[in-house]
Amino acid sequence: MSEEPSRFRVKATASLVALLVVGGLALAFGRGLFTRRADVRDVGPYAAGTRTVQAGDLTFEIWYPAPLTSSEALVRYEQAHLGYVARNAPVADAPPRPLVVLSHGYTASRLELAWLAERLAARGVVSIAIDHADAAREMDGALACERAKKARAAIDAALADPTIRAKIAGERVVAVGHSFGGTTALALAGARVRGQAGCDDPRVRGVVATAPPLAPFDLQGPPAAPSPVIFAGTSDSLVAGADAVAARWPGARVVRVPDAGHFVFKGVCTPYATARMPVVCKDAATVRRRAVHDDVAAAVLALLGD
Repeated sequence: MSEEPSRFRVKATASLVALLVVGGLALAFGRGLFTRRADVRDVGPYAAGTRTVQAGDLTFEIWYPAPLTSSEALVRYEQAHLGYVARNAPVADAPPRPLVVLSHGYTASRLELAWLAERLAARGVVSIAIDHADAAREMDGALACERAKKARAAIDAALADPTIRAKIAGERVVAVGHSFGGTTALALAGARVRGQAGCDDPRVRGVVATAPPLAPFDLQGPPAAPSPVIFAGTSDSLVAGADAVAARWPGARVVRVPDAGHFVFKGVCTPYATARMPVVCKDAATVRRRAVHDDVAAAVLALLGD
């Protein structure tokens, strides 16, 4: 009689262990822990290093080239988007390159374009990103100009940072932004913002904007700014504005991404985030998000001379 309860306990324990293992594997899969780096980006001549910097009341993220021997680990940016990076790794002995300043979309965070920053760092380029205070603000010219001025302060702080200053070539800067961050990057580069002045930074010599709203700009005449590269998905309503800008802005180039929506320019999502946020994370069957990211990175590197 005593063997029966013992046999039951063994079976119950085995079942519980099996459930825990299956549950643990499902959780790991949902969090993206089985995602390979090749699913996110290619390996470059450097590892992608990153650290958070506090300069006075300004907090910003720096991505930089690290030695290839640095241990890159899988990370989840904003708990949703996957990357591979070596946090607080040493700075590699890389030649100086122009600085890239990244600007996130409305109410997002400085980590939104980490997928691009990692690619640039792996190619020897330093990039920086800050958080913008967007809550309860209107997406108008005043906010675009305010954001541009804050980005300008971040550029100053990066150029004064002793650990990366030697890796930045002169004061030549390329501005990149997504959505309203693209609007910010264009303002920083010198596009005329209605009702605003002093938004630009003359150090910015190139600009790449992905899916930018363009309503804040006065486009009646040619802007006193470098010709931008604008990426726009053909399934995004903002693509019409990008085409209108290209028609009025000498030298501007629009890269149309077939079937892509507004959020294709956000990072590769974890399976769990994909299930919870399909609008942000799921693309049309014909769209490869990683390939789109590679194309954007190539456009930025082209402006840097690659």
